[in-house]
Amino acid sequence: MDAALLLNVEGVKKTILHGGAGELPNFITGSRVIFHFRTMKCDEERTVIDDSKRVGHPMHIILGNMFKLEVWEVLLTSMRRGEVAEFWCDSIHTGVYPILSRSLRQVAEGKDPTEWHVHTCGLANMFAYHTLGYEDLDELQKEPQPLIFVIELLQVEAPSEYQRETWSLNNEEKMQVVPLLHGEGNRLFKLGRYEEASSKYQEAIVCLRNLQTKACPPTPAGEALGGAVAEAGENDQHPDRELLSVSAEEGGVLRGARAYQRHPAAPPRDRKGLLRAGPGSRGGVE
Repeated sequence: MDAALLLNVEGVKKTILHGGAGELPNFITGSRVIFHFRTMKCDEERTVIDDSKRVGHPMHIILGNMFKLEVWEVLLTSMRRGEVAEFWCDSIHTGVYPILSRSLRQVAEGKDPTEWHVHTCGLANMFAYHTLGYEDLDELQKEPQPLIFVIELLQVEAPSEYQRETWSLNNEEKMQVVPLLHGEGNRLFKLGRYEEASSKYQEAIVCLRNLQTKACPPTPAGEALGGAVAEAGENDQHPDRELLSVSAEEGGVLRGARAYQRHPAAPPRDRKGLLRAGPGSRGGVE
């Protein structure tokens, strides 16, 4: 089929490769859209950059949730279930793709994509180290170019049809859920379920790091996290303040759990001391 301008969106052309079924789904804010995608360069070889089928599982985004690559919402909401379409997108829409791609690759490799943002904003970090960690993405970052996205729409779920994960919450919802996760971590810690407690703290930390990157103003690369906390003043809702608090508590749980595992025969009256002190000379655990 001939390529056609998509919904009068500048710099986007759509070619339907396989027609979908039924009418257009009811795309509303909060809907979860599940799809496979393949990203290619516009060179003669149509070099593949990313392919969700190679990774082994589809991608999904939440509509209206400030997804990094905004044009994908435009592309997806033009599709029917089961449709496969090819989209040519000009560089005005693809400039942030390397950053998105990096996060997706980190997740696929079992790494924490938020580690990149611990001390500085993502863009500040990028300029500080001049690399995204992948040579092909560094090339795209230096020279933005049009890209081709081949997308297969698999499913569209209304907000009431799925359980939302913490990463998909909006900023206000994240701030509301962090104290709940923190409290649940404390409860599990008191029950001696240290690994579960650590998991809850880590989930809270991921929320807070995400908030931190969205709220972080333009600053010189390498600015310490503590500086942002100092600027927060008495604002206990500042994500950096909460991040340090929950991170410290999670670290204490992990240290305590390791100490307890090394000394399982410690008398009950000594266990709290081991958990509080963790490994180190002050706690007598080396």
